[in-house]
Amino acid sequence: MSELPRLYRDAQDAVGLRPSLRADWTWLLLLTVLTYAFACAVRLADAPVWRHPSLIVGGEYIAATHDAYAWLAGALGVGDFTGYAFTGLTRFLLRITGAAPGNLAFWGPAFLGALAAPVTLFWGWLLGGRTAGLAAGLLGAILPGFFVRTRLGYWDTDLFTLFGPLLAALFLACLVGLRTGRFGDPAERSRSVSPLWALAAGLLARLAALPHSDIFSLDILSFALAVPLLLLLARGRERREGLRDLTVFGLAAFAGWRQGDPAWQYALGLGLAAFLAFVERLPSPAVRRLAGSAWTWAACLLLLGLGIHILDPVWTLLEKAGIYLQPVAENARTAAGGPLWPGITQSIREARVVPLDDLLTRLSGSLWASCLGLLGFAVVLTLRPEAVLLLPMLGLGLSSIWLGNRFGMFAGPAVMLGLGVSLDFLLRRVLRGRRLEAFLALATQGLLAAVLALPLGDMYRGLAATPVLDRVHAETLQDLGLMAPADARVWTWWDFGYATQYFARRMTPTDGGHHAGRDIFPLALALTTPDPAQAAAMIRFAASHGFDPASEWDRLPATEVQDEIQGLDRIAPGPWAGPRQYLVVTWENLELAGWITFYGGWDVGRGRGQGLRAKRLTENFRLDRDNGTLSPENASFPIALGGLDVLSADGSERKDYGREKAPRLLINPDRRDAFLVDAALARSMLVRLLLDDPAAPDLAASFHLVLDAFPHVRVYEVR
Repeated sequence: MSELPRLYRDAQDAVGLRPSLRADWTWLLLLTVLTYAFACAVRLADAPVWRHPSLIVGGEYIAATHDAYAWLAGALGVGDFTGYAFTGLTRFLLRITGAAPGNLAFWGPAFLGALAAPVTLFWGWLLGGRTAGLAAGLLGAILPGFFVRTRLGYWDTDLFTLFGPLLAALFLACLVGLRTGRFGDPAERSRSVSPLWALAAGLLARLAALPHSDIFSLDILSFALAVPLLLLLARGRERREGLRDLTVFGLAAFAGWRQGDPAWQYALGLGLAAFLAFVERLPSPAVRRLAGSAWTWAACLLLLGLGIHILDPVWTLLEKAGIYLQPVAENARTAAGGPLWPGITQSIREARVVPLDDLLTRLSGSLWASCLGLLGFAVVLTLRPEAVLLLPMLGLGLSSIWLGNRFGMFAGPAVMLGLGVSLDFLLRRVLRGRRLEAFLALATQGLLAAVLALPLGDMYRGLAATPVLDRVHAETLQDLGLMAPADARVWTWWDFGYATQYFARRMTPTDGGHHAGRDIFPLALALTTPDPAQAAAMIRFAASHGFDPASEWDRLPATEVQDEIQGLDRIAPGPWAGPRQYLVVTWENLELAGWITFYGGWDVGRGRGQGLRAKRLTENFRLDRDNGTLSPENASFPIALGGLDVLSADGSERKDYGREKAPRLLINPDRRDAFLVDAALARSMLVRLLLDDPAAPDLAASFHLVLDAFPHVRVYEVR
């Protein structure tokens, strides 16, 4: 048994190179520039698909994710995100660049998303030496799971949710490696390493974590793994100094990390970190003696763990997992016999679960490379224990088969490091001592990167632009901002809430932060009902109850709530004395109509709903206008239509075929788009307010048209 540790160390030394910053810094500098520039170039290659006038409003590109407008609006002082760290970064970059907000949100992801590349490179260097991280560094920031969430226009905290945990785990691995002989010449291990490095690393890790609390959660999980790793691998003075370094790092990085913690907590933590970094230099022999005990630092780490609630990230991640695993309708009553509200999570694209083969392909762009990368990571983890600090990210990424595709981006770098570093291990084992060892190792890494990057390039060239909303919609919102009072509220489906806050500079009752089933129910009902009076009454009722009528309904029996909702149209409206309420209806809502009507038709007593159908026609079809039949290209028989609308600002064609229960065909030639909608959906406010004559008596009695960009978007004031 006494031979096992020696044999293990021999196996470690037999593969890879020992990382030495003093010897490798020129290589690292060159490869850092190379990997970052390559990641930027791949990301900027996405720009040509956005060079179309329909994707630009007032000289600004339309953002590709709705969350981008939360930060842009916040930077301009609008919305609920004015005080967040990422908003502050946005405001700072706008000030120093002078860029238009939309253009910062468009170009910024290319340069911030690429930061993950050099961090992945440094991980490879740490695990295998100067060439081992090249392939992983070249690919780390452009792997599909991360790339598709940080493309041009994706100005969101995802730009940091991979970079931040990678950076913090790298710092922790370096701090452990400094005390276990993994760095540099073993003969130099006797040289003291200043704890100021731990202080600086903690500060940088905290800055990288500020954009999102989930980054802190992953950082703390890595920190929790670093402590037993150090205890296992270090001995004597190295163990004591390592525990001191981790204490200093933890205080600098995590004190007051939870959202809502007062600022004085971090100030206190940073002050303590600085004090402990210098405590061994104090003149007091008693203090120096106390600081010279490993038990003292172990106790400090225990207190630190209690102070930062080190288990909170575990409960937070489990809680989020529970939310993502919930069904579309979560049957959780707020009180016995109270109303049941629908869930929302599974209707969100990023929460949709990913099949295993699709997940593995997303990790590296190739199923075979991902499988080899996972096997390689097991080898690397065996020979380089500090790779355990990557396990939280790898585990979270693999869990996307249950939690949804958003999380797949976390596993990519670990998989590529497993593939690239293990390949470097093998190659250098075979070529050790030979003349072209370094050149062949570097060339092999470059070849591996090329083999995997070329198919990714083909894949990314086929990606379409994904604007949050179209230009007409955005311009209409800008016009609304010029006419609407400052205290007005704009009712629009939550996917467009942040964009509305940015373009109209007016608040919305629903957005990406207020889209629980109970939040969106009033608007969903207003868009689903065929009764204009009920739609207007629902909006007025919600506005008069702080835009949260569910809080009042929660106190009532479900049957009474359902009766009250159904009877809203019978309440005499009277003059509305509150702030003006505007309702936006758009052609884009047709794509979301299934979910909108699912929530709008929700039965709060039975706890279930059923959406109405709207099918986009993507294949060729033949239309018989005279007989009212639609024959899709691959259909075996024609579809009988209840009606036909060919819609254009220059004039529309409307036909009714007398089939009340048959679907209606809506054609928008300007967009080259068509939808086949249920008869019930055709009678809903979602469709009628967009396409019918706004002067129709029943519509005009409840809604007043104020902006008309037919057939794309209309804005009504609720009477």
